[in-house]
Amino acid sequence: NEQQRTQVLKLILDKEPTAEDVDAVKLAKLTEGFSGSDLHELCRSASLYRVRDYSREHP
Repeated sequence: NEQQRTQVLKLILDKEPTAEDVDAVKLAKLTEGFSGSDLHELCRSASLYRVRDYSREHP
């Protein structure tokens, strides 16, 4: 449920540096049906995309 996803996302995001506007509650609402593993992979993928974008902007 949404409350559980919010808790899982907060656990994942608390371990990583994130932008101030990252909202675990909003993400939980957008990820209905996601498992804990799905949420972890989502956060990992988002992080990798940001690293790739940064690398392209700062060669």
